[in-house]
Amino acid sequence: MLLAAALLSAVAPFRDPRKPEAERLDDLMARLTVDDLLSALGGPGLPSLPHVNISGTTFALECLAGLTGVNVSTSWPMPISLGATFDTNLVRRIAAATADEVRGHHNAFGGFKPGPGGGLPPYAPGWGLLCLAPGLNLYRDPRWGRNYESFGEEPLVISRMGVASIQGFSGSDDQPRGRPLKTAAVAKHFAAYSLECIDPNTFPTCGYSRASFDAKVRQDELETSYLRQWKDAVGAGLPGAMCSYNAVNGVPMCGNAELLGNVLRGEWKFDGMIISDASAIEQIYGCDPPAANVTRDQRCHNFTHSYLEATALGLNVGVDVNYGPAYGTYGQAALDRGSPTWRSCSVP
Repeated sequence: MLLAAALLSAVAPFRDPRKPEAERLDDLMARLTVDDLLSALGGPGLPSLPHVNISGTTFALECLAGLTGVNVSTSWPMPISLGATFDTNLVRRIAAATADEVRGHHNAFGGFKPGPGGGLPPYAPGWGLLCLAPGLNLYRDPRWGRNYESFGEEPLVISRMGVASIQGFSGSDDQPRGRPLKTAAVAKHFAAYSLECIDPNTFPTCGYSRASFDAKVRQDELETSYLRQWKDAVGAGLPGAMCSYNAVNGVPMCGNAELLGNVLRGEWKFDGMIISDASAIEQIYGCDPPAANVTRDQRCHNFTHSYLEATALGLNVGVDVNYGPAYGTYGQAALDRGSPTWRSCSVP
């Protein structure tokens, strides 16, 4: 017992489970440099930080129908099928089973272990514990390409199924905030992402891409159809949210101070992690970052005048992690121009 006590006393405060979470976070943040922070804000692979003995990981695990992309894992029905069952207990059990497999793969292949061909499953770059699920989007238009990821067309059904899924991933039937999570659910896509195809005269391309679509939504419809399931998910202890590619009423979601800051973080008191969809920060400005190999036929949002401004906007509205290169490439310059408001995240 004396030896154990001596070992614990030598442990850095942020690694001491006996200390309050806020104290542990403060100690960890004090040990990290600006370069450390910027390197940890881009993805999908997060690098290791050897000087604080933190290993690399990823936050790109797709878990909508089981642990996607892994050779040895269970394939479950897609959410659109599960929504038709109206069985929240079934959804909770499937999410819990998926979380068990995520934990197993993390324990077995948790570090950066590239396999044959540079990272083929099941040795992708670092099996993390963040699950990109559940999908809380509304099935509004059958031409939208992601309807199979939705629990259906009724916001209340989506809400109940989404909460059950979050509970299953978290390993808790009540609010998991403040307790260890089995896995951290990152719901997607916030918000009004399912209106991509609205012009019947341009079917099937709809005249829009995910990177340029601006969802024009009345305030009452936004609140009753597109946000109520998110509010319920936050109330259930949602650990993470993914901001979507589209704009809402003229403002790109991953740069939307009103919906991310005032509503999600302010009104609903969400204190989890906000992750951008892949390259969504870059697409606030344009679709092809410098040195990109492929030129896409997309105009993107052109909401800012540069990738640097898009980076600063994402940081300032509270997007914690960019699923893309912008933060790593332009983060320091954004800090030099005018420091974004840094915030600490309490998600385990």
